[in-house]
Amino acid sequence: VYARYWRMANADALARAAALDLPVLRVRFEDLVSDPTAQGRRLAAVLETSLGGEIRQDRGNTSFREGPRRTLTETERSICERVAGDVMKQEGYAPEGARPRLADLGDLMRTTIRFAGHQAVRLVREPAARGSVRSFLSQLRRSS
Repeated sequence: VYARYWRMANADALARAAALDLPVLRVRFEDLVSDPTAQGRRLAAVLETSLGGEIRQDRGNTSFREGPRRTLTETERSICERVAGDVMKQEGYAPEGARPRLADLGDLMRTTIRFAGHQAVRLVREPAARGSVRSFLSQLRRSS
């Protein structure tokens, strides 16, 4: 889902920038979390301002609060490359030719269930989330 969302968001951002004849500053997530101060300085320079100080990271790069996992499995990389490999190349990433592994199936199922549960709770508790999901699904239908 996130690979598809990234692909759609990237296309939308580039189309809007082109329509308005605006420059685009790309900030890669992995660069942002590895050196937020450097990326903050890049952004400040584009905005013709300065960064007020160092940017401190409060927590690690993971959506798994209770675990140390910080990378995608080979199977997840394979899925991302199948869904968005062409755009990854355009944006300077080098797809690795990842292949699904049977050993990743349990992790993929746990992650999928966790993701679905999180989204279900968001849909129930957050009215804005319903709009976001509705918009995402509508864009999926249009791009298919």
